[in-house]
This record gives sequence, structure tokens and C-alpha cells, in this order.
Amino acid sequence: MSKGYTLRYSIIQFGNEKNGIGESKHEAKKIHGGRSPKFHSFGTKTRYFGVINDFVEKMYEKSIKRVNHVRREDLIEFLEEKASRTTRNTMRTNMAALRKFFQSSAWRERNDLLEAIDKKYHYILDLAMESGEAKPFTNPERVIEKMKQVQNKSIASIQDAASSLQESYTGSHSFRVNYAQRRFQELIEKGLSEKEALKIITKELGHNRIRMAKSYVSR
Repeated sequence: MSKGYTLRYSIIQFGNEKNGIGESKHEAKKIHGGRSPKFHSFGTKTRYFGVINDFVEKMYEKSIKRVNHVRREDLIEFLEEKASRTTRNTMRTNMAALRKFFQSSAWRERNDLLEAIDKKYHYILDLAMESGEAKPFTNPERVIEKMKQVQNKSIASIQDAASSLQESYTGSHSFRVNYAQRRFQELIEKGLSEKEALKIITKELGHNRIRMAKSYVSR
């Protein structure tokens, strides 16, 4: 029963069951319908174990030590925090690592965690940065006005508008940074404390942790 497994023991189980180094990834994909259930290179193993160990240590910090004690919200909070300080490509790797981890036998009764990743996949990616750290536009209004002149209202049009105005383009996430910084200043000027302002911004941005809003404000 999975309820008897500690999180650290589940890492050992994962390593034993998913180790495909030396095996043909191509053959594994054919056998398993296009996606191998194992990892087949030392590079992938290093990346996956880094994510998994980080996840387990975060759970232990919250006094969560057993597989059956991990809640969906604990997993999503972990992913949200990761996404707040990394890129979308890295988050794809993080979620792939955790999906493979939760497919090992120690987690066989926790399909709800796999479902949580699938359900929140695009939400988590949207929180991550598109390329490097998202920086605020110096003049977001001009970027928006320029976009109105572009026929296609898409991510590409944001990049075109920013480029034509010689703005540094680090993704559409820049508008969220602009909003957080302006909203923070507005709330401080109204007499709220830094903590109170960050709590409000955190809620307005749809996050759960103040440190995410703080990271936007400090850029």
C-alpha cells in the first residue's frame, strides 16, 4: 500500500523502476505507444532527480513525510513557486519529471496528483517566464497602442510592437510585472504596509504565495 511509503523511500523506488540507461529509448517508445516510462540518459536522470529531490525536501519542510499525506494543493504550490523564478522550458522538464515520479509503484494510488498536473499544466506554464526573467516594459501603454496598429493580435504582435519601440522583450509576462509594480506603488501611497500591499497583489495575480508578488515588484 502506498500509504506505508515515506517520500524518501519513494525516490529509491523511482530510481529502481524507471532507470532505462543502456536500454533503447526507441524500442521503449514502440512498446509503450510513443512515450517511454523510463529515463534513458544520465543528463535526464540528473535533471529529473534534481526536481524530485527538491519536491521531496519541500514536503519535508512542511512536515509531510509520506506519500499519502501529499495534497494536490501542496503539489500545485510547489509548481507555482518554481514557475515564478524559471522559464517555460524548464517548467516542462519539472512537470515531466514529477509525472514520471508519480507513475512509479510507490505512488500508484495517487493518480489524483497526475491529474492535478494535467489540469494545471497550461496554468503553470503561463506563470513561468518565456525567455529569461520577465522585465517590465518602460512604457507599457505605448506597447499596447502599437499593438492596435498590428493586424494580428497575438504574442507575435507584442514582440513586434516592443521591438519597434526599442523595448526589451522578455515575453507577455512583462505586463504582469508592470501591473504588480504599479499596483504596489499605488497601495503604498494609500498608506498600506509592504506586507499588506503584497498580499493584495498576490490575490489579484491569482497566486498563493506573497514571495511571487514580491519577485515581480523587486525587478
